[in-house]
Amino acid sequence: MIARIGGDRARRERTPEPRTRDSREEPEPDGSAPPASSPSEKAIFSGATVVLGGLSGVAQFLGSSGGNGFLFIGVGTAVVTAAVVGVMFYKHMRAVAVRAAALVLVVTVGGVIGFLFGHRQKPNRVDGPHPVRVTVKGESDREVTIIVARSRTAGEGRRFWAVVRIHNVNGHSEYWPSKDLSAQPENYSYRFRVPDDADPRQPRSVLVYEVDEATAARLQFFKSNGLSPPIPERVRPPCDDCVASNEVDLPFS
Repeated sequence: MIARIGGDRARRERTPEPRTRDSREEPEPDGSAPPASSPSEKAIFSGATVVLGGLSGVAQFLGSSGGNGFLFIGVGTAVVTAAVVGVMFYKHMRAVAVRAAALVLVVTVGGVIGFLFGHRQKPNRVDGPHPVRVTVKGESDREVTIIVARSRTAGEGRRFWAVVRIHNVNGHSEYWPSKDLSAQPENYSYRFRVPDDADPRQPRSVLVYEVDEATAARLQFFKSNGLSPPIPERVRPPCDDCVASNEVDLPFS
């Protein structure tokens, strides 16, 4: 009896006490241990955080200056952010991931606001002594006649292009190529019709730009093939200092 009691006591003394679960060692839901993060991995992800902050800063600068490169930098930043934050979460670096995501989100949102501000609707209209005079006659609720009178031909290496401006598209304007006027007579008119899938009540106007050959080729490419210009080109006029006519509203009746 005494020997059996002594043996039981010895077994109890050799049996280790159950350890209190440490939250840092809590197993994954599937029972596996969480992956450890080495110092080099932490350094890499911290560096990635700095790079993401820099990219989003570039996006903000391009956006606030109205640069079209913001679209590409912004999309690239979002993709890299998602990848790095996802890996950080996998490596149980949640605090670093949240800080990185917050940094990129705040600065990139600033870039978005800057981009929209840079492409906002401009209230001023173009009028003055231009080489082209435009008038418009309403024909129907979807069609107008655009009448153009030129006092000279386009300069060397340049072409006259009529462009339709659609106003108040999410706070900015869109510019769509309408007609190459360079090969037309000095006094010329043509019909313009709003596409069937577009709203004729959306404010539109027309004006003429004296663009270089490269820009003229792109406008002709989009027009001839019935293609929409890419957004970075569509939300800006064909050029900043080559307006060649007055701007006239299109009166769809």
